[in-house]
Amino acid sequence: MRRVLAAAALLAVAGCGGADAHTTTVTVTKPPAKPATFTVHGTMQVDSGTSFSGYCSSADGYDDVQEGTAVVVYNPAGTKVAIGQLGPGKPHGRSTCQYRFTVADVPDQWSVYSIEVGHRGQVNYSRHDLDQPVSLTLQ
Repeated sequence: MRRVLAAAALLAVAGCGGADAHTTTVTVTKPPAKPATFTVHGTMQVDSGTSFSGYCSSADGYDDVQEGTAVVVYNPAGTKVAIGQLGPGKPHGRSTCQYRFTVADVPDQWSVYSIEVGHRGQVNYSRHDLDQPVSLTLQ
């Protein structure tokens, strides 16, 4: 209702034609579209762990892989594009510790990505492969 009244008021002020009529152009711009993103889900399994009370921690040279360790996604140029972290370790078998991770807001712009947990090296994946949970293993 307010828009109709505002339009009527504008016509009344501007006049309804004739030689003195003025034309006003209003340009409305949309904010830039947010780039499409996706989320990477996965697990990091360490085949050397110590279990206690339903949780576990990595051992024997893998002590740097633990809850909170960075999980970084890189584009093909090697630029960091998104960062997540490992969740708490859960026992998975006798001496295996498994950590879940989620990396949100990964730009959906390339056909190949790399994932690195801590300083353990990058592993390449196609964009299509990242539609399923990723499974990484240290032995």
